[in-house]
Amino acid sequence: MAREHGVPVNEEIARDNAVHAFGPSGNLDRAVQYTHIIDPSLDDGYRLLAMDAAGVGPNLSAAVYARLIASRQRPDGHWVTVDQRPPQSYSYITATAVSLRAIQLFGHRELAADTRQRVQRARAWLASQQPRDTEERTYQLLGLHWAGASAGELAKLGRDLAATQRPDGGWNSLDGRASEAYSTGQALVVLHDAAGVSTETALWQRGLHFLLDTEQPDGSWHVVSRLHPPAPVSPPYFESGYPYGHDQFVSAMGACWSIMALATALGPARKVDLAPLREAEGESVEPWVEKVLFGSPAELRAMLDKKFDPNSATKGGTTALMLAMPDLEKAKLLLEHGADVNGRSKSRYSALY
Repeated sequence: MAREHGVPVNEEIARDNAVHAFGPSGNLDRAVQYTHIIDPSLDDGYRLLAMDAAGVGPNLSAAVYARLIASRQRPDGHWVTVDQRPPQSYSYITATAVSLRAIQLFGHRELAADTRQRVQRARAWLASQQPRDTEERTYQLLGLHWAGASAGELAKLGRDLAATQRPDGGWNSLDGRASEAYSTGQALVVLHDAAGVSTETALWQRGLHFLLDTEQPDGSWHVVSRLHPPAPVSPPYFESGYPYGHDQFVSAMGACWSIMALATALGPARKVDLAPLREAEGESVEPWVEKVLFGSPAELRAMLDKKFDPNSATKGGTTALMLAMPDLEKAKLLLEHGADVNGRSKSRYSALY
């Protein structure tokens, strides 16, 4: 957003950071085997949203992650998270909004109808919720915006969010807590982007001045963490280089929301074409890989009838059976044609794993 509003960015540092953050996501074998499961809705979901913002285009590995996220949707339309790091990671509303956006951005074209149906179920669930705090109000609004809710519905939710602005111009994460940059930046960005609130309105200007007044001379904002020792965290606590010690991680996130709000105040955005981040898009694969992953059972049967080897594997040893496993009908077809159920990849993972 800084780029899109004409703010200079050190592109060398930005690209290096993006390669480190998203490079592993381009590994198709790692994506299919899913050897590193954490919390699909928010771990993978946030990553896919960030990849899109960093200019990573649709690709096969990202589509695999999107399919996994989609498979975790509950029957009533929502997604859950097992992570408890408020404010950014604890709410099913946040998990649902992030997940529906992730599958919109990176869901495979062969699953387009399924993706639309999942988004509509998520939309209905989000619309039925009663948000408890700023995080839930903003992500309910943002999720419904992404899901195509009406302007009237979004405006009503925008008014509800605006009504929780505090006398100092900011927003807080919970009733009884002080206003801070995370909640304020978040509210301003979402009110503008999802509810159509102008940056020239009095309430938006009050929020903007809160951020300007609380920014520190070094360009940082201090947000007090709600996660207190001795609560164990994984990965273990470490120094990131951002100030404020124990509070540095949520403070860095607060800075991100604040920067987006300040950038929005500079005027209309202009699209910036970023250089492709090939490291995150992975190497090209043989056409059969995509067919086994996302083709129909009928297409796979036609391949097998034309003597496709059911024990074919990628360079990393991911077998056709491993690629097909989410689809039981395709898995049965491969087994009937002689696929080795115990075939293992270079990582020693099998289809059963």
